[in-house]
Amino acid sequence: MKYFYEDVIDGRSIDLNEYLKILFNNPNKVFPNNCFPSNKHLDEYVMNIADRSEEEVKRLIDTFIVHEGTYDLDLLYFELMQKDPIYFQNVKKTKGQYLKRLVFGKDAWEGISWVLDLLPGYPRGAINVINSFFMAYCAMLPDNVINGLLNINELILAKFFNYEHPMEVLHNLTPSEFEALVAELFNKMGYSVELTGKSYDGGIDIIIEKSTPSQKELSLVQCKKYKKTIGVKYIRELLGVVENKKATRGIFCTCSDYTKMATHFCKSI
Repeated sequence: MKYFYEDVIDGRSIDLNEYLKILFNNPNKVFPNNCFPSNKHLDEYVMNIADRSEEEVKRLIDTFIVHEGTYDLDLLYFELMQKDPIYFQNVKKTKGQYLKRLVFGKDAWEGISWVLDLLPGYPRGAINVINSFFMAYCAMLPDNVINGLLNINELILAKFFNYEHPMEVLHNLTPSEFEALVAELFNKMGYSVELTGKSYDGGIDIIIEKSTPSQKELSLVQCKKYKKTIGVKYIRELLGVVENKKATRGIFCTCSDYTKMATHFCKSI
């Protein structure tokens, strides 16, 4: 007996360009077709995303994104088997829209392909929508669909965020504004943040902390809003303060670049 999946190509076994060619022309012939087959494929695409057209990136996002439908058929059958008067009444009372749609014969979740209309102008809004959808339905989504949503976030960050935040915006900030921006970024990442106001030893601009039941993290952040490259001197100074204060780590933030010697020094630590 010949099964349908014998004709499907394993995306992990082919290179990126061949995968994309099949995906765009005959998506049912390659698996997976709702996320990159591997991190290697994703990394290669993102690394060269500047050379990819906006149209192609949006087409790829549209392929990976969740459209209206029901992926988890096993869950659907399980829920349908539970149909009885009491179960129906409980479903009617529940606040969960997913369960209501599932039991009453509608698509298990509604599609979010409309986020493409937020690109390229509002990439942060698109990511917020995707993350909110993920939080609402992650327990009901197959692994490949989850991976696809994560891949989409990577694509949006790599392709469209320079559109919203060109480097000129950072260069036009004052040093204090740049420090405040970095502090807000760490705050969004869940850290407790303190701007030192130049009162801390060694030029440290921000102190960030995060505590868990098993670990306490203290990191020292130094910000340099320079156009010139950052030399190894600044990195050595930061390392010295980190060691002196027994901090977990030091973080250097700049909108510039680093000299070869500074980069080599960081890799050697």
